[in-house]
Amino acid sequence: MSGLSEFFQKHSSGVKENNRIYYATGDTQKQVLENIKKARKVSKQVYIIVDCIQDPRFRLDAFAAGASMLANENDPTIIEVIEFITTKQQQKNGKYSCPVCNMSGLTEDSLCRHVPLYHQAEPNVQNATCPICSAKKFSYNSFEFHLHNMHGPLEGREEPTPMFAAFAWVIVRHPETKRYLISNEPACIAGK
Repeated sequence: MSGLSEFFQKHSSGVKENNRIYYATGDTQKQVLENIKKARKVSKQVYIIVDCIQDPRFRLDAFAAGASMLANENDPTIIEVIEFITTKQQQKNGKYSCPVCNMSGLTEDSLCRHVPLYHQAEPNVQNATCPICSAKKFSYNSFEFHLHNMHGPLEGREEPTPMFAAFAWVIVRHPETKRYLISNEPACIAGK
């Protein structure tokens, strides 16, 4: 994937206020973490991609430093993310702004994709106002949960809670060990 490598080289020279993607690199893991922190200080609106390293401690540290995504150039997801960030999100034809980073010009669908992409490793927003419906109080005190279940594509939302507390016993048998697992699940998701 030489095109993707060239894309990263183009965007890894440094972060400026108008850049949307930054590919964090460095000779050592410590240097990569320092570069992530520097990029995050420039803007919360920069999407920071880090080359996937198998060390679990580094992966946690990268997210804590402000990384948005851990991937490598063979990851098919990265192309979809880059296309969204560089095209659909940049159309600026929407009327909404992200309450976390103030990125403006988002449509309802692009806001619903933007928040988990950019802010999944950050603490939940507590005192936000939903830019779509102006709600201020959210179930589970989470703007992200509200956005996921009340706005955006219907197929991505969780099933509504039934009017009464209905539960179902779900029994699953492992095909190799022949052992059983019994779980008590809400009726609206049991059997899915």
